[in-house]
Amino acid sequence: MGHGTYVEQLHAASGGNPRMLRILLAARWDPDEWPLSAGPDRDGMLRAAVPVVTELDALTADAARSVQVAAVLGDPFLPGDVAEVSGLGLDRTLAAFTELVDVDLIRPLPWGGGYAFRHPVLAHVALAHASPALRVEAHGRAMDLLTARRAPALLRARQAEHLVGAGSAEARQVLVDGAAEMMAKSPATAARWLRLALDHLPAGEQIDAPRTLLVLDQCQALSAVGRLQEARSLVHELLRHRADLSEDLLLRAYAVCGELERLLGRHQEAEAVVRTALDLVPRPLPVPLPPSAAELITAYGRVQLFRGAYGEARDVVREAVEAAGTVDPVVPYLRALAALGDTQLGLLPQAVAEVTACARIVDALPDTEAVTLPDVLAMLGCAELFQERLHDAYRHLERGLQATTGATRRLIRVNQLVALCHLDQLTGRLETLCRRAEEARLLARTSGVDEAAGIAMILRATGLLWTRSRRDTDRLLELADEGYSLAVAKRGWRAAVAVGLRAQAQFLGGDPEGCLRTLVEEGGPRLELLVRAWQPSLLALAGVAALRCKDIDAARDWVEAGEAAAAQLGLPLQLHHVRRARAELHAAEGEHAPAAELFFEVAESFRRAGLPLEHAWTLVTGAPSVHAAHGMQQALEWLDTAGKAARSCGAQRVIEEAARIRTLLTASCATAGSPVETVQEANVRATVALLTEREREIAELAAGGKRTKEIAEELFVSSRTVEAHLGRIYRKLDIPSRAALPRALGAVVHRPPV
Repeated sequence: MGHGTYVEQLHAASGGNPRMLRILLAARWDPDEWPLSAGPDRDGMLRAAVPVVTELDALTADAARSVQVAAVLGDPFLPGDVAEVSGLGLDRTLAAFTELVDVDLIRPLPWGGGYAFRHPVLAHVALAHASPALRVEAHGRAMDLLTARRAPALLRARQAEHLVGAGSAEARQVLVDGAAEMMAKSPATAARWLRLALDHLPAGEQIDAPRTLLVLDQCQALSAVGRLQEARSLVHELLRHRADLSEDLLLRAYAVCGELERLLGRHQEAEAVVRTALDLVPRPLPVPLPPSAAELITAYGRVQLFRGAYGEARDVVREAVEAAGTVDPVVPYLRALAALGDTQLGLLPQAVAEVTACARIVDALPDTEAVTLPDVLAMLGCAELFQERLHDAYRHLERGLQATTGATRRLIRVNQLVALCHLDQLTGRLETLCRRAEEARLLARTSGVDEAAGIAMILRATGLLWTRSRRDTDRLLELADEGYSLAVAKRGWRAAVAVGLRAQAQFLGGDPEGCLRTLVEEGGPRLELLVRAWQPSLLALAGVAALRCKDIDAARDWVEAGEAAAAQLGLPLQLHHVRRARAELHAAEGEHAPAAELFFEVAESFRRAGLPLEHAWTLVTGAPSVHAAHGMQQALEWLDTAGKAARSCGAQRVIEEAARIRTLLTASCATAGSPVETVQEANVRATVALLTEREREIAELAAGGKRTKEIAEELFVSSRTVEAHLGRIYRKLDIPSRAALPRALGAVVHRPPV
């Protein structure tokens, strides 16, 4: 299946045919099981498919038997195979095919002499309409045919699932083998086949090894399609009988359990589970490292990573990397985990070495193997994102994305999409960012992973803040706040990421006070609780927010802290953010010549790095200093260049800000008598147009001296609504309180336009 919402996927499955759409809805269609199953409600499907059933009932006996056997075999099918399974012989089968083609139930394929149903739904209806006796006979013969040909297990399992109820040990083993082959392509189907195999195992009082392995495989299949609670119940039931498990199976069960608890956001429970199991692993680690121990240590490292406490797992993960050697299939997992974990801790030299080693392993794999490791590619891509290796991050994340869809590996896909959203924002692909963020939100919410859904919502809000007019600011800040409340509900690394993202959205939305409050209250006095690789840019953000709040001393402290953090990390883009904040500090102190020089250097650095949004924003921010130091012509050139860069990525907010600065500078040139006052007035005149009609009405009443209650009564709204509007008005006009309203509006009403 492709990506997109359930409705979009359903529309694609139906081929846009309203009749087929109704049949799939009646069958309770599940995208995770399509096209092998139309849905669990067979009776509902047949009721909705009465016109199709009528067509089937009108067929001759040979054509009816042939179409039902064709449905058993599945698209595409050959006349010879249908003849063998149906027992009709080739001549009668070919005559039946002629009839079926004439009524357009089946169609010849342009290659290989095969046929297919006109629409996949018809095959499901034909199979459901067949008699039970015919279905059992046909599935048995089809199984024999495929076995004789040594067909892949996943093809034989399609027949075996209808035969396992007869107690066939062969059918049960085929289901297990088929599930292993189907796991990457359709884990929901793999989970169903494993469930059938488990249900038909010979009854036994003890939990034996075959049963345990099937349960663990089923848990991983259910996890891949986001059925986390179901998988958690199964593995907890298994651990209830842990005394019956071998040490190897027990380690595997604990590893699966820890991962499931982590995915459900139950960080404390996840840590308790994996720590308990870790005590069972001998230290120093055995060489070569047993697969079960490697699986457990990987789970332990991931749990601590998402708790934001990777330092507690670092030693054992690094020891496991050495003990696993070079040929163990778990090596890429451990290397990617070590790379991302060291990046989280800010140990950049070690992290860069791990990323290089891991990338060398993954890049040497052919696509058919690499796409079986989407979680490795996701961790590697995230580490590269934080290390500012943007091209490599895109390459690995998008390569891994090929192996995941809305129906398979959906939780890994959420992580891939969120990381790609960060990259899209950096590189100015704002439309792509918003689309990916919405897909990530839908997948995360339907899988119960609210923290990831929250981060996706904040990222989408930020993308829209850049691309939409300022008039949409309040609605988008509400979206960011809604996402933030989801993301920080359970403390961990995602919560730390969400703090920085929300602060950026607040600043961009014109709320520097809220931005500072979010950073300091959640990030600690020096933002040490936030993402280490982003600490310099977040300190720079705090500095600029403090400048907007007219606290120049605090701004200076924040910028100096950012410079120290950037020097320690050594990441170029982080340093550029801090240098831009230093330029803004120079400008606030009236030192426009050094400010202009620094703005130019930073803007060029962002441009060369392929960050058009930051390039444009830096030019717009620095234009007033260029005007003061070098004159109007150069300032206008900066604004023109910024406008072009902003238009290339659809950044409407940058375009509006450039227009506002242009108006401000033009006004200050036109009236040189009182530059400070004129700049303030021009600033208001450029932004007052952004007030809505209701906001302008309330602003004028408040400027005229009316109190909140009086305004509420006059406009037939609540006092609370009036206060909310006034807060937005102050923010848009960049004024501190109601007392500044008369002068602000007077500047607009009484001064002639420039």
